[in-house]
Amino acid sequence: MNVEMPLVKVVKDMELRGIEIDQEYAKRLSEKYHKRVDAYQELITEELEKLKPQIDEWRLSEDATHKEAKGKDKKGKVIYSSSKSEPLEWPINLESPIQLAILLYDVLKSPVIDKKYPRGTSAEIMSQMPCEICKWINARKKLYKLVRDFIDLLPTKVNYDNRIHCSFNQCGADTGRFSSSDPNLQQIPSHEKSIRMMFKAKPGYSIVGADFGAQEPRSLASFSNDEDMLKAIACISLIRKM
Repeated sequence: MNVEMPLVKVVKDMELRGIEIDQEYAKRLSEKYHKRVDAYQELITEELEKLKPQIDEWRLSEDATHKEAKGKDKKGKVIYSSSKSEPLEWPINLESPIQLAILLYDVLKSPVIDKKYPRGTSAEIMSQMPCEICKWINARKKLYKLVRDFIDLLPTKVNYDNRIHCSFNQCGADTGRFSSSDPNLQQIPSHEKSIRMMFKAKPGYSIVGADFGAQEPRSLASFSNDEDMLKAIACISLIRKM
């Protein structure tokens, strides 16, 4: 009653007011990032062309058609590993984890990085591989995710007033934290300042960026009035000022 209920009015006002998108800037930003994605794709394509003789040689080998048994089903029928039985396409579909695993582990003989996922293709695993192509694939995936989830998506979420009106959820997480949805404006990448510049304030106003430091323990200390916690918070504040 003292915290959440008074906040309802503020949240409603935030949702109704929305936030404006600079469509012209968003368009220029999209063109810029798509060019960067295309540049990484060209590097990947060039690297694949270099590896094509090695790929063709492997496709003609016995390993390319060999099916690796991984167990039996309830009826006693042998089950084969799909990662070995699926043929390697050309051009290789790098969006397919199975195709990518065949390229990395079967063709290029990359070492197993994670014993729990011996044929893993996650960005973390690939970042530890010596293959040059892994670096370009990771870079393209990371950049494309920004384009898909933010740069190209946000301008399509505007309403008739050229503003995004997302939903703010006061108890949107299991921990009681605030959240937002459709779209989630709380996950805008902080390391990509150019994306945040897509939002603009109306004439005569400014957008201010602020963050609470250690919000939860500070609130807990205040509500509980625990002397030890209050002293600890005071010490931390003092140290930060020094």
